[in-house]
Amino acid sequence: MSPRAARWLGFAAAFAIALVLLMPLRIALGWSALADAGLMARKARGTVWRGELVDAAFGPVALGDLDTRLSALPLLLGRTRLSLSRVGSDPFAATVEASRGGVAIRHATGRIATGTLFAPAPMERLELDNVSARFEQGRCVDASGDVRAMPAGPLVAVLPGLSGAARCDGEALLLPLAAGGGRIDLRLFADGRYRIEARVVATTPALAAALEAAGFSASERGYVLQRAGNF
Repeated sequence: MSPRAARWLGFAAAFAIALVLLMPLRIALGWSALADAGLMARKARGTVWRGELVDAAFGPVALGDLDTRLSALPLLLGRTRLSLSRVGSDPFAATVEASRGGVAIRHATGRIATGTLFAPAPMERLELDNVSARFEQGRCVDASGDVRAMPAGPLVAVLPGLSGAARCDGEALLLPLAAGGGRIDLRLFADGRYRIEARVVATTPALAAALEAAGFSASERGYVLQRAGNF
């Protein structure tokens, strides 16, 4: 290759990279696999290099306003690697990676509101500590990290410290949240489905009535709630 051709090739590569880095974030997200993975926002501002998602959410789980930074090289290779962060009194950070073959969440740490995920069971939020999960070809292949759930309403008295370690269970990512009075298993699937199975032991008639009002049904194993949905 002649020196002149090499210079033109270098210029073309630099121009292409500049176009990617200056691309509006809303357009880049539309082209990527992140939307298919369930990431949504009311508004996307800035560029792929540095931007902001306003009222971001993964399905029914609200994430609030998030600062974003997209890695340029994976985007050119057909993959998306987006760093998400929320600073202030309620910090949150995670990295989301997506391609046509799989999706992963890396090192998610912080609090997230559960929104309608557990409805009608009253749950306030989840607290993540270095949670990572990777799906390939629709199957959970690796997961780690600790999760705590903060219940509300009648569940506070009987499930004051729900916690567990993330792991794969068949195709799903399983968050097994247990405490002395019961257990909630949350399964998340790569195609956007989720399934919740909850069991709580009612120690008083008043608690039993409150659980029934929250959607639980009496069974031989205690009060049970099962529901499924899609992000």
